Amino acid sequence: MEKENQITADKIFELYGEYILNHGERPKNIYLFAKDNDFEEKDFYDYFTSFEQIEKSMLVNLFEKSVALASEVNISGKITSKEKLLNVYFIFFENMTMNRSLV
Repeated sequence: MEKENQITADKIFELYGEYILNHGERPKNIYLFAKDNDFEEKDFYDYFTSFEQIEKSMLVNLFEKSVALASEVNISGKITSKEKLLNVYFIFFENMTMNRSLV
């Protein structure tokens, strides 16, 4: 039978962010973090090697989401390359502002 609550990198990322926001610090260790969130410790290591790796990927994740959103906005042929780049920057900084407690 397939796991009902399949863990993914995005889910771990989300759970880690929620933990940081609720506790103001890193979890004590990966074992407890996994146990508290009802998944196996080994599942964590399928995606990440440490909490530090998750933290380093936070800005990258926000930037990638910003680029994806900007690509949807930048479909008009009337927008110059400079304006497209400015759209990416604007969306990225808005994402950082919305997630300022994590960033």
